Order: sequence, then structure tokens, then C-alpha cells
Amino acid sequence: MGVKAALYLLLGAVFPLSTVSQVNVPHNALTVFPSNAGVYSEGTKVSDLVNITANLYILPVCSINGVRLPGGDVYLTNAKTNISWFSEFSANAADYIGPSLFEVLSPNSTGSYRCRTLPNDTSTQSSSHYTLEVVVRPSIDSFTIAPTQSFGAFLGDTAIAKCCANGYPQPQISIGGVAATTASSVLTDGVYTVCANLNFTASGPAGSNESSTCSASLAQSVSCTEGSVPVPANVISNCKAALAAQTSMPTSIFVASLNCSPALTVVNGNISKNDSDNYQSRATLNCSAGYMINGSALSDCLATGSWSVAALWCSDID
Repeated sequence: MGVKAALYLLLGAVFPLSTVSQVNVPHNALTVFPSNAGVYSEGTKVSDLVNITANLYILPVCSINGVRLPGGDVYLTNAKTNISWFSEFSANAADYIGPSLFEVLSPNSTGSYRCRTLPNDTSTQSSSHYTLEVVVRPSIDSFTIAPTQSFGAFLGDTAIAKCCANGYPQPQISIGGVAATTASSVLTDGVYTVCANLNFTASGPAGSNESSTCSASLAQSVSCTEGSVPVPANVISNCKAALAAQTSMPTSIFVASLNCSPALTVVNGNISKNDSDNYQSRATLNCSAGYMINGSALSDCLATGSWSVAALWCSDID
């Protein structure tokens, strides 16, 4: 007996023989089951969602007049990626659901599914849609504060803080506890990549790294599947935990005072400065006639807003 013949004998034992070979199926008899939507978390196993014995099929399969299809000229198509496959299933749960797309749910499993008599059939008379959404916990790609100066920022400067996060549904981003403005949002293979900006005012203290934190959580735009279908409790709890998950990432920027105050104390001499009283300026002491340097001849304007040497002295030579 050939392999194909054996396969059809097996299918005939599991399903009514009349449903094994369906040719030229009328559109109005073709349906996708279940005909609603499913929301589950990433990593959910098909074995947690399908019970062949109890006739529970929570992920999409094709049927004709309410009878599940073990084979024939019918295709289950993912409208998102336009990938289709022949819907020849056995009574094994993993085989019944079809390809590896459903073995363990991943972001790539997200999409809208329907049954068609041909893989490229775009007729509006094809079956109703089954929408599968996979919750992906938020993660932060990057968090930066753009410097306003080569070293970081002056006290009071306004810099732009930018945070990018991934997840599904769309991540919501806050920076320093304040909701950030979404600058871009792209959905790729079932995962959103969102970048958001917020004006960041450097408040110090001067001479230190000022920190901020980006936080990301998921928009509560979907609800985990429960109630209408007998979804196992652990599947529901895992989905809800993924929806409620939050993540954060810190970053910092060096903050300096714009200038130094109070003015330097100079005794028996005068000073020259290469940049007035501004940050990183250097003051050089010049002694009056008959006096000599006592201690340091140099003082630098520090990021803290003070001079490295508060007083420069010249002493009488005699």
C-alpha cells in the first residue's frame, strides 16, 4: 500500500470519507473555525490550546458546512504575509493546526486568517476572518539624552531624551515618569517598534551625572482570550502577565554650571582669564612689582560652578 493511500485510509477512519476530498467547494459553505479572535501570549504552545478529543480548536482551521476539513482543495491563508498551505490535517493536534507557525506562538503568528479554495483566491466570498494576536512583553532598545554641549549639558539646558521600545500591543513610553510624545511607530512581523521623545531640562546638581529613566508598558488595547472558549487557566494568566509587564532603562548626562561664582580672590596681583568666568576657563596670576607667587598661580572654573583655587596670592619678596 502506498503512503498516500495509507494516509487517506487513516483520515477516513478519523473523519467521514465524504469530507476527505473536497473539490470545487462553494464559497458560501466554507468557513474558518473558530470565527472570532484569539489573543494569547508569546511562547504559548499549540498543545495548550488544542484538544482533539474534546473537539476544541482554538486556533484556526477550515470547515465545510461546519465539518472540519482533513484535506481537499482548501487552503488556510495568513493575510498578513500571504503565506498559504494545503489544509491536509490528521487527528494529531500539531498536525491538525498545520505548519510550524502555530507550534509555539510567536510574533510572526499574528495575523488575519481565512479559508480559501485556492491559495491566491482574493474573492470577497472567501470565509470569514479569524484574527490571532500574540502579546509580546515590552523591551527597551535604547534610551539616550542628546547632549547640548561636547561634554553633556549646561545647567538649565533643554536636551531631547529619546527612548525606543518593542512589544505588542503598541508600547507606551514614559521618561522620568512623564508620558513621552511618540515620534515613530512601526509594526513589523507582529511587533511594534515605538520611539518617543521628551524635552529634558538639565537640573543638576552641577558637576555630576544627572540620571533619568525610560519606562515602557503595553497599551491595554486587547484582552486575553477567556470566557467564550475553554482556554486553560495558565494560558490566560500568562497572557495577562505579559499584558501587564513593564520594563525600564536608565541613562544619564553630565551637567555643568555655565560659569563660576563668586569671583576669584586675588592678593597683590592681577589675573588673566582665557574665557572669562565660563566653565573650563583658566585664570593665571600675575604678581605686582616686588611680589612673588605664594602657592598656585592657576585656577580653573569647574563644572560645579566654583574655582579650583578660591584665592591666588602674591607675597612680598622681602
